[in-house]
Amino acid sequence: MFAKPAWKKAERTKKEGHIVPDPTLEMDAPVTRQFLENLFTTLRDDIAALKQELAADVKDIRRNMGELEQRIDSLEWGSDNTDEELEDHKQEILALRDKTADLDYQLEDLENHLRRLGDPGLGQTSHPPGGIPIPASTGEVHLPGTEKKDQETTARERSRERAAILQQLQQRYSTSDLDND
Repeated sequence: MFAKPAWKKAERTKKEGHIVPDPTLEMDAPVTRQFLENLFTTLRDDIAALKQELAADVKDIRRNMGELEQRIDSLEWGSDNTDEELEDHKQEILALRDKTADLDYQLEDLENHLRRLGDPGLGQTSHPPGGIPIPASTGEVHLPGTEKKDQETTARERSRERAAILQQLQQRYSTSDLDND
């Protein structure tokens, strides 16, 4: 068959980071020598270019990692604040529920006081039309033909109505009148 080219026959050794052909190999043609020199020069240039690209990529990766760390830190800081805000909102809700319960109790007390005085209360007549009884409290009353509302919406409306009635009752009757009973 064909003989292997001279550059394939070379025993490769590593010397100072370069692969060099065995010095015992005889180079017959100056063309082969020139070819190998050009090949090594091209390889060195390619390796140098790859090193530069790799260094630029590593630099970009480091910059991106720094940005990512900053984003993570800001998200962690934001989640800590969100947890604190959530806890504050929960405390506010509990305080408002307690206040609503106190206002409900005061309103019920004032309604009972008005009943003892014989006053039917605000928004109620002493003789209701059609024989509909006056409810004992301002709780939810469903008359025929009315639509049933969402419980949460009804609870909000009831709280607003009770607060308005309580304010009107406090304006109508001073606390000194209530203490006399």
